Amino acid sequence: MGEYSEGVEARWQVRKLASLMEEQLQRNDHKGKEGWRDERGAWLMAKLIEEVHELFQTTENESIPLSQVAAVVWQEAADIANVAMMVADTYCVDVGAYETGKEAPDAEAV
Repeated sequence: MGEYSEGVEARWQVRKLASLMEEQLQRNDHKGKEGWRDERGAWLMAKLIEEVHELFQTTENESIPLSQVAAVVWQEAADIANVAMMVADTYCVDVGAYETGKEAPDAEAV
């Protein structure tokens, strides 16, 4: 459990979210790939809470045109997912939990 399996067909919602996540990560590559690894867990957890709050505010914001609200909600959800991924990745790096050949601590080994 918890391991990535290539044979699993992801739901369209998961594929959409993953695509938005990767787009956001690539837009921020100029900051340094995997730059989140320079952050500490407490900062990342605070950032995760901030992103959840932004999603909540978005869903409560009646000034966003209905034609745009779905896209904005998906973007905010991708923000949350990215930060959650950063928390998990940073934790695994910090405790040495990556197993060779299964999950790699750097982009080159993936």
